[in-house]
Amino acid sequence: MLRAIRSVAVLKNPNMKRICIYAKDLMVILGTSLRKAQSLMQDIRYVLKKEKHQCVSVREAAWYLGIDEDLIDLGMI
Repeated sequence: MLRAIRSVAVLKNPNMKRICIYAKDLMVILGTSLRKAQSLMQDIRYVLKKEKHQCVSVREAAWYLGIDEDLIDLGMI
C-alpha cells in the first residue's frame, strides 16, 4: 500500500546570511547596470586571483569596494 508523502516546506532561517555575492546584488547595491556589475565582479576575481567558477564572498567584495560588509548585507536580494 502506497502512502502519500507530505512535502515539508523548508523555511529560510532569517538569521542565515549568504556568503557569496553576485553581479545582480552589486547592481542593486551600487545602482549600476548589470553589465557594469559583471565587469566589476570580473575585476574582483582578477585581483583576488580567483577562477571563473569560484565564488566571491561578501567580505571580499566589501574589501575591494572599500565599504562596510553590513551595507552589502542590507542591499542583497
